[in-house]
Amino acid sequence: MMNTFRLRKSRKKKFRESLYTDISLGLTCEAIVPEFRTPFGQKLALYRHDKLGHILVLDGNIQWMEKDEAIYHETMAHWPMHSVAEPQRVLIVGGGDLGVARELVKYPMLEEIDVVDIDPCVREVTLMYVPHIAGHAATDPRVNKYDVDAARFIKEAVSSHYDIVVLDTTDEVNVATPLFGEKFQSEVYRVLTKGGVMVRVAGSVFLQEDEVKKTLELVRSIFSRISTGMLTLPTMMYLGCFFGIVVAVKEGIWSSIPTRRISVSGLLPLSWYDARWHAFVAERPPYIQKTFFS
Repeated sequence: MMNTFRLRKSRKKKFRESLYTDISLGLTCEAIVPEFRTPFGQKLALYRHDKLGHILVLDGNIQWMEKDEAIYHETMAHWPMHSVAEPQRVLIVGGGDLGVARELVKYPMLEEIDVVDIDPCVREVTLMYVPHIAGHAATDPRVNKYDVDAARFIKEAVSSHYDIVVLDTTDEVNVATPLFGEKFQSEVYRVLTKGGVMVRVAGSVFLQEDEVKKTLELVRSIFSRISTGMLTLPTMMYLGCFFGIVVAVKEGIWSSIPTRRISVSGLLPLSWYDARWHAFVAERPPYIQKTFFS
């Protein structure tokens, strides 16, 4: 399949994100991999912008920008890793670009990192043109890559097997739609160990307020209200500037206090994550508290 993604000379073109009908993010960039439809029905493209670097797009929506992808990937990996006492096994649903896995392989304590993404084209394009996004996760023997349906995978997984589940999914469209229902969320709860932590994408706290509330209520209905919290990430790559990440702990009380001292010396290189960042993204400014937790 790799031969499909040949580099083509391309003039600068206008790209506009298609997530919203009444507001859009527009960029003038070069098409490194012109948009094509993968065997799983997703429309995939890779662009390059002079200031923002490479930009991965699925179904017309930006997944990451090279300039600030570390904000998202570092937080999705290191925040839950410091919210579980002694994590050993992690499941990543989605995350085919291996950005989250790149950060997780920095932990010698982890024995197993399962990445389940139905569409291998995401990984193949990333590895061919932007391999540093995946880093050592591309070759680390602890990283198991499953190109299968995540809903089926988690249904067949052993109960209480994973200490951390990261739901690094696209928006609720196309092949990702089954990953947003109560049935799938219940399976996530089942496969977590007691005290295990789940993190999942919720959406823009400004432009997707209803979606964030819906995700919070779904998670609360399964994990309980006191077990569920939210991180807010400042980001340039997602229209709306501030992005919500729902966090929940199985049979425990959600807390922003890390379970052990955060030492970044063994996690380098890092662009954003440290003890101050861990606390910062869990803060609840008045708008977040009033809108989502009142």
